[in-house]
Amino acid sequence: MGSRRAQIGRQDLKGMSQPVRKAVIFDIIGTCFTLSAPEARLSELGAPPGTLQLWFAQSLRDAMALSLAGGYKPLKEVLSADLPRTLARQGVTATKDEVSRVIESFNELSPRPSLGEAVRSADRSGAKLIALTNSSEQATRGLLESAGLRQHFDVLLSVDDVSHIKPHPAAYGLARHHAVGETWMVAAHAWDILGAAQSGFKTAYVTELEGDYPDAIFPAPDVVAANLTAAVSALLKA
Repeated sequence: MGSRRAQIGRQDLKGMSQPVRKAVIFDIIGTCFTLSAPEARLSELGAPPGTLQLWFAQSLRDAMALSLAGGYKPLKEVLSADLPRTLARQGVTATKDEVSRVIESFNELSPRPSLGEAVRSADRSGAKLIALTNSSEQATRGLLESAGLRQHFDVLLSVDDVSHIKPHPAAYGLARHHAVGETWMVAAHAWDILGAAQSGFKTAYVTELEGDYPDAIFPAPDVVAANLTAAVSALLKA
């Protein structure tokens, strides 16, 4: 929190105290960090292109189904359970150790090129920065620390705390408890934008992961941008 404390100190010296006007909530997996590390591990196992997308989509589906049905398992457990059957359908045989190495690569995700400037820009504006992830708080902390960005975030939140995966309303309720002022959700998943909009948040959709937004079926985002920097710039001006 070094940069934020420095900001507050300078404001106090000047006799000025600027209230936080916005809260900016960032989705983490896929939005802030790419899945290039697990994709590389899958390729090493001989999995064909597209295996990562299939596996991750099926795991999200199963995790959401559990949540909808009143159950819950952490996303890492769902990913671990779904990977062997996904590989089998792709004609790939993997040992338990090989599956574990793919799962552990989620701790080595690479930040998107636009992440650093987006986060620093939001922090400089005085916004409250919140991470809201379907992964664990510990994993998110590690990713942000590796990217040198942990100090810019006020709160790191995991859906593990409410035992409901996004886009369940309880996940956004967790974030709302920590948010202040005008609250924005920044995400590259259309279903995440849907959940945030249904919970009353303003939304910024980043197109670089899924492409065009399906506004024929989902509420239109308040902002659509090509990358995180552009999304944050637009929401700060809104």
